[in-house]
Amino acid sequence: MEGIIRNLIVSTFFLFSNIQSQSYSISIFGYEIANLLIESKGPEENIFSVNSIGLADFIWPTNNNYNTVIDSSTFHLKEYHYKINQMNSKKEFILKRSTSKNLIYNKKDTLSLDTPFHNFFTLIALLKKSSPRDLDIKWYPYESFGILGRARFIWADSSNLFNTGDSIMCDHYRLDIEFLEKDIFELNESDHLINSLISDSSVRELWISKEKEPRVLLFKLKKDFLTFDVKIL
Repeated sequence: MEGIIRNLIVSTFFLFSNIQSQSYSISIFGYEIANLLIESKGPEENIFSVNSIGLADFIWPTNNNYNTVIDSSTFHLKEYHYKINQMNSKKEFILKRSTSKNLIYNKKDTLSLDTPFHNFFTLIALLKKSSPRDLDIKWYPYESFGILGRARFIWADSSNLFNTGDSIMCDHYRLDIEFLEKDIFELNESDHLINSLISDSSVRELWISKEKEPRVLLFKLKKDFLTFDVKIL
């Protein structure tokens, strides 16, 4: 019995010691509208949770979770599980890669690809582990809710960004996303956040720290007359 308890304690400690989290605020015109929590469970699994706050929670209540499993050696997507809860809309999407080129949506719809691919969350993981020389203007196969396309990072400059009083050197990128096909499964209409992210009219910018363990310090999403600022806390 003592051995079982000891092993249970060690296993529990190992599990939680491998869970890392980082909090962000999402704001428009300087007003905070939501909180973003990113939890990393080891090198392959990341959970992004978005929860509306304040007046935004009254006007547009949002409680979305994006669980992504990646291949830690290639950063290609292996699986994702999205739970969308916005206004009166509640939907759940599950994607699993059955082979290197086949995807299965919600256990029924199959999508065949010419090559493994990325989504927004796997690209962020790739960005944090790569240098500007490795990434700059290189196109990557991209998928979002059954829509196929491509994405690339364009390095703009290296500059200092202030965070909690500290000046941190960052690499500044623009993220381009282009789609080659449209609405294969027509799933994307349920998630307004992802729609803003992948819109043709959106401009996406990221600042990645040059620390030993790089962090996304700031993400700006400009769509029409609105600018969303996602800033690390």
